[in-house]
Amino acid sequence: MRTEAEIQEWLIDELIREFEMEKEEIDINVPLSEYGVDSITIVELTSKLDDWLDINLDTTAMYDYGTIQALSGFVASQQKVSL
Repeated sequence: MRTEAEIQEWLIDELIREFEMEKEEIDINVPLSEYGVDSITIVELTSKLDDWLDINLDTTAMYDYGTIQALSGFVASQQKVSL
């Protein structure tokens, strides 16, 4: 399982790669749409998150939890606990 902080860092790294930004430009409380995240980017990010975390995240989660902070908290809660 990944922590909320690890998921936040992953999302930040993806934004940096996708939009050629500097880490300092990213605020985890700013809506993803303000960084240029559109429906295509959401599908790509959701797929990558699914693969990385072995979860099945609905793309609507990126709209419902529209900031890095909100999304990472939600995604962290969706991971299955392995016993």
